[in-house]
Amino acid sequence: MLIGYLNAQEDQIERQNNNYFNEVIENIKKTDFSSIEDGTYDLKGKNLFYHQMTYKTKEKIDQTSAGVHKRYIDFYYILSGKEKVSYAPNINMYIFSSNYDSATDIEFVKDVAGENFFTIQKGMFVIFPPGEIHRCGPDTKNDVWN
Repeated sequence: MLIGYLNAQEDQIERQNNNYFNEVIENIKKTDFSSIEDGTYDLKGKNLFYHQMTYKTKEKIDQTSAGVHKRYIDFYYILSGKEKVSYAPNINMYIFSSNYDSATDIEFVKDVAGENFFTIQKGMFVIFPPGEIHRCGPDTKNDVWN
């Protein structure tokens, strides 16, 4: 997992020597996200795409789901607001609450042990490589998320 403010850590992301990361950064810089609708947008077909989503954060943990991807890297960038995000080490001891869906590249996890929550806000990014369990969507008002 990698987290930070995009404008402060752009060089750190570029040092990952990943052309996809660099393309994501360039897309974030040049796109006026307020002028496009929520949806899925291709940058390089199935190899590089993004979902623009507008949603309300959730008050209770059971209103959100932790999941893990096998093929795709999740690169979250927050356009506005703030939310809690969690990360948990994948120790191959979790009970999955769903079967792996290859179309969406996600498998949901039940009862995540060792889950660590942190707050992300406007201008911040989080990168989750395949195999890292994570959860997005909790609000920042609930101390349970700490």
